[in-house]
Parts: sequence; C-alpha cells; structure tokens
Amino acid sequence: MILHTVESGDTVFKIARKYAVSPMKIIENNGLRDPDRLSVGEELLILTPTKTYTVRGGDTLTKIAARFGVKKSELYKNNPQLGGTDTLYAGQLLAIHYDTPTGGMAAVNGYVYPGCDADRFRTALPYLTYVTFSGLKTDGEHIYPLADFTNLRRTAKEMGKSVLLRVTGIGEDEAFAKQPTR
Repeated sequence: MILHTVESGDTVFKIARKYAVSPMKIIENNGLRDPDRLSVGEELLILTPTKTYTVRGGDTLTKIAARFGVKKSELYKNNPQLGGTDTLYAGQLLAIHYDTPTGGMAAVNGYVYPGCDADRFRTALPYLTYVTFSGLKTDGEHIYPLADFTNLRRTAKEMGKSVLLRVTGIGEDEAFAKQPTR
C-alpha cells in the first residue's frame, strides 16, 4: 500500500503509470467523483498487486485462474480493464493478488432491463452478488418475457452469480393485470 501525494501536473493516468496500476482502481479505491480534478497535496491510496502475471501466447483467463488458484471472477475484479471479457493479448500485465482487501463485505444486486448493453453488463458483473432480470410481465396466469436474456443469464451463471427474476403484474396500460376497475 502506498500513499501518493498529488503534485502539480499529476493526473490519475500519470499516477497509474508511475505505479503500474489501473487508473480505474485508483478512482475506485479513492472514491474520486471527478478524476480530472485532483487537488495538489491530496493523498491518494495506491494498492499495488502483490502478484502479477504477464500474459503469454496461448494463455486463457481460465488457465491463468487455475494456475494461481483463484476464481475468474477475482481476476475480473482485480483487472477492470478486461471489461468482464476473456480477451487477452501477449504481454498484457494482470493483477493476480492484492495484499490489502479493497473493501468490506456487501451483497450487491444489479438490475438488467430489456436493451441492456452487453459490454456494460460484463464490466459490472464481477462486482455483483445477484443479477435481477427485470423484463417479465404477467397477465395473472402466464409469465411473458419482454426480451431474450438467454446469453446474459448464461454469462451471469458462468461467473457464479445468483440469478433472480423480477415479475410485475403491470400491463402495457400501466395498470395491474386482473385489477378490478371501478
């Protein structure tokens, strides 16, 4: 763990390069709302990985996880630049372990609606405990999907997330199905 004192001309990206860490990790670990506005003298927490690995040709995220005895989801958390995908290139530096945990425990639920951007979904997925698919409606007798979530559900399950379904009884006219009218 390092405390970096911001100097004139520093940017998150310059600091990240200096310590060979992800700019996103600096932003997340320090709760920076506007990473383009650092104050001279401000102290930033820099968590440096205790174990890194340089990707070689033929490596896959699954093989790397097995080699180091970690879950793929942990590699996604430690490497937000992956965007929740398995795309690797030779020479890429991956963080395997951090010495200091980056936060407490919390169960986090994310909602997925029809039209959800798949890339954004994969990027957020490592940080979620549950994924709730919100795009099912009922007429009181049957449940109808409003979108095909098959691929997103498969991705969530592959990453070990608990999948929940949210069903509403609200019809297209914004009234509850089978609701008595007066």
